[in-house]
Amino acid sequence: MKYYPKVKKFVKESFAKSGKFGDELRHFWRTAYWMKKLYPKADEAMLIAAVAHDLERAYRKVTPRGYIESKAGFIHRPTIMYHCRTGAKIVGDYLKEQGAPATMIRKVMMMIRGHEFGGNKWQNLLKDSDSISYFDGHYKKFLRKWIDVSSSDRVRKKFDWMYGRITSPQAKRFAKPMYKQSIKYLNKSYKTL
Repeated sequence: MKYYPKVKKFVKESFAKSGKFGDELRHFWRTAYWMKKLYPKADEAMLIAAVAHDLERAYRKVTPRGYIESKAGFIHRPTIMYHCRTGAKIVGDYLKEQGAPATMIRKVMMMIRGHEFGGNKWQNLLKDSDSISYFDGHYKKFLRKWIDVSSSDRVRKKFDWMYGRITSPQAKRFAKPMYKQSIKYLNKSYKTL
């Protein structure tokens, strides 16, 4: 694996430079972990897509307006599509600078572009790995960030969406107990306010 360690370092440095979301690095590494768990034959492009799928956040200038104002909240489609397309471009440009093969770049970009809604089997695999990783501890960080500015219903919709979008029965089995725990944590957190 020639490019995976470089991309991992690039992701880490990008978030360190941005000064935000640095506590989410575990989520990226765990997304790669879950991808390998769901698909042991994952190639380098797939693992790169896993660790870099949310790289757009490191380059985000402001909180997307749709998150706060839209009835869709955290599931505001235009915001999510921007996140996917922009992240794919950032990672693709970086891989091109590193001299990565065009086929690898295309696969990584395709996977990142579809990591929120899925589409083909590779995009669905990344989406499922992302969702499991989200419930593998990341949901607590999400809740702490938004608890003072968002309703419990809106956060619950995000949790439900992250679980409901999982395509693979195997991924659902891994995620289900974590999802249930996240709902308990959500209910407990909002009760203590």
